[in-house]
Amino acid sequence: MDFSKLISNIRETHVALQQDATKAINRALTMRNWLIGFYIVEFEQKGDKARYGDRLLKELVLAIRIRGLSEINLKISRLFYLTYPQIAQHITEHLHQRSNTYIIYQTIHEKLLNNDNQILKICQTSDKLVNRMSIPAEKLLEKLSFSHITELLFVQDDLKRAFYEMECIKGHWSARELKRQINKLYLSAAD
Repeated sequence: MDFSKLISNIRETHVALQQDATKAINRALTMRNWLIGFYIVEFEQKGDKARYGDRLLKELVLAIRIRGLSEINLKISRLFYLTYPQIAQHITEHLHQRSNTYIIYQTIHEKLLNNDNQILKICQTSDKLVNRMSIPAEKLLEKLSFSHITELLFVQDDLKRAFYEMECIKGHWSARELKRQINKLYLSAAD
């Protein structure tokens, strides 16, 4: 092996594994955001509504003090959970595989499963609504960043959202390109 080949091998290894690390981090943050949405919705449904009311997210931000989790981020996480309930099955499986490592995951896994299978029922119902156009949860988490998902959350129509999910994955669109395509449709629909 000559010196130029050594340089090439190191660069290729660096790029490939850096891309893998970026994907893994993004996937974990996306699952984190879905779970945050899950916790918020669960609290809203079963928590002390009289005490918090509409101030819940503001009070959460002040209490948790986690950089990057603003009120807007919490709203988006809640919307993510409500818009993509089918992700529950994938997250449940993922947490079950990892439950030997992380005790917190065991709690989440049990909560997802022991809620009278409510989340799984929501998943099944949502799958029927979007029918065959729905992208499997694992593919969404693997192929789309949370920036992509954030753009998709504001597409109200399930069928249009599924179309953008497929096109985004198929065309390897950046989040910026996805936003451009969505805005292009809205502008042409307004004409």
